[in-house]
Amino acid sequence: MVKYYCLDILENHAMVPDFDYIVLNGVLTEKVGLSFEEMLSYSMRLLELLFRKANIGIAFNVMSAHVDWKRDDLFHLPFDTLTHFLSQRGYRNFIIRNDYGLYEYTTYLYKGI
Repeated sequence: MVKYYCLDILENHAMVPDFDYIVLNGVLTEKVGLSFEEMLSYSMRLLELLFRKANIGIAFNVMSAHVDWKRDDLFHLPFDTLTHFLSQRGYRNFIIRNDYGLYEYTTYLYKGI
């Protein structure tokens, strides 16, 4: 049986159990009316919470800032902004994949390798 949750995880995180892996696909690609700073703050809070809920790790994709074009409605997150955030919080086990031909990249963040 598959169990689905429809809730704001930042508001109701106690209702969500731990998982081995958590995958966010497309969740952090659009700003949906937020400024870059607001979307960055939202993303970092969400990633920190989800990383605590993951036993092994999380994966998430964002739009790259290194593109031929940018759209105001998309969240173009520079590599250095993300790696600075991860390093500041002591997250040392991560892989950034930018080799699959899209204007985005995927980050894999692990508890330990």
